[in-house]
Amino acid sequence: MVASGHVHPSTLWSLVAGDLDPEQLAHLESHLDVCSGCARELARTRAIHRLLRHRATVEIPDPVRRRLEATIAQLGDPAEEEASASRAGLGDGVEQRDLEGAEVREGLSDAFDQRTDAS
Repeated sequence: MVASGHVHPSTLWSLVAGDLDPEQLAHLESHLDVCSGCARELARTRAIHRLLRHRATVEIPDPVRRRLEATIAQLGDPAEEEASASRAGLGDGVEQRDLEGAEVREGLSDAFDQRTDAS
């Protein structure tokens, strides 16, 4: 959840969605109390969440939604993968996957932005 001194964006989204268990929430809140960078990122995530909730008026077809969810699930949490790889003595492969995952997420974000700007 907290790696490299900062909270992974997927964890912030889980917090905003109310998907964290009480232990995770307590750990995250104690980090946010001392890390202004992560607190700012949480504020930004909440703002984006509010915008998406109000702007998302187009229903995504079920096949597209399933593909997106499968792609996101395959990306995993880079912080968890980095920690696992570090324990196993690996590293370079995880960094490469992180870069590839970031590129996929940016592409999805750009596609969403273009679609919502056009409507």
